[in-house]
Amino acid sequence: MRFLIALITATAIAACHKEPEKTATQLRAEIHAAAKAAEDSVKTLDKAAAEGAAKSATVALDLLRKMHAHPAQNPENIVDDALLVECETEARKVGQWAALTQEKVARSEKLAGWKAKAYYGVESASLKISFHGLALAADQAAAGNLKHLPQRVQDGAGEAAKFIESYVGPQRLASGELDWTSIGRELRKFAESPPLELRLLLVFVMAIQMDFDLAFYEIEAIPETLSDTPEKKVWYHLLRGVAYMTQGYGQLAMGELELTDKLSTEQKLNLDPSEKCCLHLLVACYFLREKRWADADRSLVAANRAWPDNPLTIYLTGERQIATHEYAAAEESFAKAMKGSGYEWLAEKVQERAKRLRDNPASLEPVVFDFKFITEVVSKGLENEAEKSESLRKLKAQMETAKTFVRDLKQKLPDVEMKMPEWKKLFETEAASASDKK
Repeated sequence: MRFLIALITATAIAACHKEPEKTATQLRAEIHAAAKAAEDSVKTLDKAAAEGAAKSATVALDLLRKMHAHPAQNPENIVDDALLVECETEARKVGQWAALTQEKVARSEKLAGWKAKAYYGVESASLKISFHGLALAADQAAAGNLKHLPQRVQDGAGEAAKFIESYVGPQRLASGELDWTSIGRELRKFAESPPLELRLLLVFVMAIQMDFDLAFYEIEAIPETLSDTPEKKVWYHLLRGVAYMTQGYGQLAMGELELTDKLSTEQKLNLDPSEKCCLHLLVACYFLREKRWADADRSLVAANRAWPDNPLTIYLTGERQIATHEYAAAEESFAKAMKGSGYEWLAEKVQERAKRLRDNPASLEPVVFDFKFITEVVSKGLENEAEKSESLRKLKAQMETAKTFVRDLKQKLPDVEMKMPEWKKLFETEAASASDKK
């Protein structure tokens, strides 16, 4: 009995000391304070502060929503629509800043990891070795009759000439013959400082081959200052956004792709129409993934303006219509896309999707959320158009070179399970080999 009395007494005392309910004004102030703390956490990379701010804003907003939904229960704390919208907007910012802080911390940790160090060590040595190897082949071609050299050297010299032509332009003597001395000199320059275009292509090739970590490491190693023209800036930020997206860094990706969108609409870009179309399609895919339909529509319109009636744009418009359940319009877009000549591979996909759309539209997931499919469509589309444009022919040749570099690089990278001492030994061997070939 005494225990029961003591329990009742303690409960009563606790009830008397119950913390008073917060007013709407106090809750609003808490959300704004959380927003300031979350914004500061982005600069200080304080994960704990970001998490605390997000939790505080969530709790306060939940209480405000209850007050708004049941005004009769809180006559002294009426929450009107304007106050609720203000606090919801501010709480959304808290969530975005907190997520950005988390992503920045995760990005820093990933770049400081041993896999990143392994990549940077091997990548640097691998590119040097590749360029020096091509330069040596050019040297031997300059020293004698090319057709009398071993086939391996002939092939290497041919690759060297094609590579330099695609990035620097034709290197020929007054007689019209290839200037092998000049080709070797240019390759040695590239060994010390690979061109930005090649490094961006490495990122693109890595992404379309689903080597997402490698694409992330490579784009992060490229100094933004190298992007010294509007065209380079656009491709740099686009590919950086794509790399962030593949890592799940939504806020970081949003910053890069929104900047890409801004640059591509505000500046006159010296790009081939099909390149402009590709640029807008990739940005549109991001907006579709984020369900920002108005922005996606704007990018799709820009893509169509750059390259009217391009089957890829029409097809992705259909996929965007599926995402918002506009099935009849989507089927019409698919039917129009099938009329595009030279896109048999796309026509097969369209026919399959159109059939499933007619049979059971509600079960059809939009492929705009499938990154693998999007990269396949864009890369095949570029390849398809390569014969119609000089700039795209050049791009296709450069991509083939980039694919060779990526293949060689992956062969030299340590296995995921390799221990650090083993990687260190591999890196030292590669670095010494590169030094020997100078």
